[in-house]
Amino acid sequence: MNFLSIDPSVNNIGFAILQIKNGKPSVLKDGTLYPDKELSIQQKAEWVFASLQKIDAQFDESIIQCVFEYPTFMGGIKGLIASQKGYTIDLGVMVGYLSGLLLGGFPNDVFYYTPMQWKGTRPKTATQAEIKRKFPSFRPHSEHSIDAIGMALHHFKVMKYCK
Repeated sequence: MNFLSIDPSVNNIGFAILQIKNGKPSVLKDGTLYPDKELSIQQKAEWVFASLQKIDAQFDESIIQCVFEYPTFMGGIKGLIASQKGYTIDLGVMVGYLSGLLLGGFPNDVFYYTPMQWKGTRPKTATQAEIKRKFPSFRPHSEHSIDAIGMALHHFKVMKYCK
């Protein structure tokens, strides 16, 4: 079974495709997609979707489930700046539109986890350590794909897919 996990953003989308065989997960591919910043949110989502379809086509098994980090909006100065620049709305639109494309394009379910659900308050270094423990010879390609892999591992625990 192949799973797609997405750490969404407006301009850089982290992803990971993981597979479970015999109760053991493995990372097939990870990375970050960078749509052209001049595209509209709809065009960015369509470009990301087309890119993910091309990546999925490289594997024998298709993606059966997608896991998204559900956008939550931070407080403090970072939240204020993001809100003033319109990022909060853009991110919500990106996730919604991309979710719709994924549901229509892959025979799958889409699951959403807030950052608090999948990682709580632990630092990124804790997620990196978990990935290193699970996949000793694997090195993630980007900070965004680290989150995508961590979220997928959380999903596997919730769904009891792994031994």
